[in-house]
Amino acid sequence: MPDGPRFLHAAVRPRCLRPWRCALLLVRKRRGRGQIDPHLAIARAKIEDAETFDEALGYLTARETFAVLNSPTILRAVCTMPRGNG
Repeated sequence: MPDGPRFLHAAVRPRCLRPWRCALLLVRKRRGRGQIDPHLAIARAKIEDAETFDEALGYLTARETFAVLNSPTILRAVCTMPRGNG
């Protein structure tokens, strides 16, 4: 498994750490309105196209995965996806 998906698995595996992780992300500097992170935008589209968490991980590049890890909204969305190989 490439490093990016391994980090995403680690971020969502211990359920008790998810709120802690999201709380840390809220502290970081917010992007300016109209400034789009292309890696996050592509990751979001791929996640929306996937039917399962594992399928979404298979679609994401390392940069896209790290963008997801730095976005509380998208991280929450991917955490709620059903598990499985799709």
